[in-house]
Amino acid sequence: MRTNSFSEKNITFFSRVQYHDIFTIPVFLGIILLIGHYGLLLGETFFVNTDTIAALMQAERNAQTNGWRPDVGLGQSFLVGDLGAQHAWGFFRIWQEMFDDARIGYQVQVFFLIWVACIVLYFFLRRSIPNLGKMNSIFLCSVIAYGSLRYEYLFNGGHAIEITGTCLAALILSDLFKQPKIRHYFYYTATMFVVAFFGGVNATVHVIIFTGIFGVGTAAYKRWGIASKELRIALARYFILNIAAGLSLVILGAWIFYSIFLELGAVEYSRDPDYSTSYFYLWPGIIKAVGHVFSYFHAGFFSGPYNYFGLGLTGFSGGSNFSPLFTVVLLFSFFYKSRSFWEFISKFIVIAIFMYQEISFWFPGVFALFSKAMIFYPPDHLSQPLQVFEVLLTGFLILNLKNQTKNLQGWSINLGKITAGLLASVYI
Repeated sequence: MRTNSFSEKNITFFSRVQYHDIFTIPVFLGIILLIGHYGLLLGETFFVNTDTIAALMQAERNAQTNGWRPDVGLGQSFLVGDLGAQHAWGFFRIWQEMFDDARIGYQVQVFFLIWVACIVLYFFLRRSIPNLGKMNSIFLCSVIAYGSLRYEYLFNGGHAIEITGTCLAALILSDLFKQPKIRHYFYYTATMFVVAFFGGVNATVHVIIFTGIFGVGTAAYKRWGIASKELRIALARYFILNIAAGLSLVILGAWIFYSIFLELGAVEYSRDPDYSTSYFYLWPGIIKAVGHVFSYFHAGFFSGPYNYFGLGLTGFSGGSNFSPLFTVVLLFSFFYKSRSFWEFISKFIVIAIFMYQEISFWFPGVFALFSKAMIFYPPDHLSQPLQVFEVLLTGFLILNLKNQTKNLQGWSINLGKITAGLLASVYI
């Protein structure tokens, strides 16, 4: 006689849940994004600032050439460009060749990457806060697509990949520090490959810095001493994982690194770019200092074009908060004791990145050597990883509000959904 460990009812229920997560949730998120970006169907575009226009022009011209750009200065090789956004053999060049109209190709690419980021963020919320509920998770993960990241980052090439990479890296490292397995290497390598070759070097550096902050937060939660055996083992696992993944990326991206090494041996910059500063401490003046502090109390109420009216000079274009309400969320979160690892780590990462950004603003000389070595802009902002964990922290606050009002009949269910729904509708 054949025996089954699961009943037919359980199998049907499991399949229904799988179908809901795999198909229904992405479709629903896609509808939310289409509603919020309905202007795309009416002729509007994502080209709201010079960065997005430059990204389009680079991808369009790379698709028409094979790496040598005679239209730039006296001629410039794009075979030594950024892995994701600029290299002539990158994935974005292949993507552009699929479309006759470069503008449509670029906008489809941006919309697709934002959609994927929201999907991954949804499953990240479901994994870290299982009791939050599906509707609350849907509302919260869609908020990040309409916040202060959209004009400066999300519309600009592959920067949305940082959201995807942050969520996946956090899940991988949390499991790695518990019990390392060989699959963590493959998951982490695949994640960093996507971040590097679809997002670029800056996105990769930001995610690596985030993983370091996440590791420090994990050590603080587990109370590993500086000289403890557990900390030494965790550090060994972390460095081995990153070294192995880095070597694998060189092999997996050989078609791009080959051209970079070949070009660097044949040509060189007439003047190496230097994005560092000549001073260690910065006093920007009272107006910019006040605007910088004020950026922690809003989420960029106005879009990029409003900067032409002077609003950008008053600190309205900051990216420190994913929502105008997050300052209140952060204040209330201090009154709740962390009941899980993810609640603790969300508070830790938000505060740690705030401190990181303050150091980079007031003491830019700290990153001077790093900038000279990388020949890239210094990693002074970690807005994407920051806002991912701001969304997570907001989810925990909603969960705590539900638990506090559970004795009121009917109110405990509506309170969380109303709060999440209001957050989701702020920018739509």
